[in-house]
Amino acid sequence: MLGHKQIINLRKNLHKPVTVFIEIAPYPVTKYPYEDPENAILGGFHPTVYTGGINPKKADLSWIKGLRIQLLAMDAGIEEFTRWWCAIVDAQPSFLIGIDSDNEVNTWKA
Repeated sequence: MLGHKQIINLRKNLHKPVTVFIEIAPYPVTKYPYEDPENAILGGFHPTVYTGGINPKKADLSWIKGLRIQLLAMDAGIEEFTRWWCAIVDAQPSFLIGIDSDNEVNTWKA
């Protein structure tokens, strides 16, 4: 995953972002340092975490607990979206909203 380390650092300092976007997508190509997903918060943007093809069962999602998460499927199929959805719910966010590859809106609340 890429983009989650900034959230971990923020939480270590007893802060948390209002919303975190998780994109089931490859890592973005960045040309400039300010485009780096690990620096989104410093640039005043909502943090976006890219899954980069990692298996959600192998991902450490402990940083998600208590956060508001928006999950975007991008080009992922419904099966991959469902695997990520279940893994994120297991990590106990306070709220989860997602748009799957069928453009269906799904919500979950703790």
